Amino acid sequence: MAYLSLTRLRLKHVGYLIPYLIDSAKIVREIIHSDGFIAGKVLAAPNLSMWTATLWSSKQASKAFHTKGSHGKIMSRFSSISTEAANVSVETSYARLPRWDYIAKLLTESGKFHQLESPSSDHKIKIVRIPKVTIFTIPFSHL
Repeated sequence: MAYLSLTRLRLKHVGYLIPYLIDSAKIVREIIHSDGFIAGKVLAAPNLSMWTATLWSSKQASKAFHTKGSHGKIMSRFSSISTEAANVSVETSYARLPRWDYIAKLLTESGKFHQLESPSSDHKIKIVRIPKVTIFTIPFSHL
């Protein structure tokens, strides 16, 4: 068994994109050196939605990362720059990360939706749709 952690948020304004990317790069650098990390990927869409998927060897490994280092400090600021956020963590039999459409389905069916400032109509009714166009999608793995 492995543990899958998924997050999607949407930035309030394009002006938050560069600071978000800098913070995210710092988090990714820490993730790839974390015990129990297997694989991860990020996706950015033109509507400023940012997606992250990480696969861990166990729930304990995932929680250890999420509660230490830069992640907690940086994530506490994301609510001030985001209009919406959803996340879910689940045990899985997958040995690798699922496709983005399956990630969207998991977020819709089991995600915790955070209502921030001016969420989209889909977010209000707890629906996550995979973007038709992406700015980038980048996989990363343990070094």
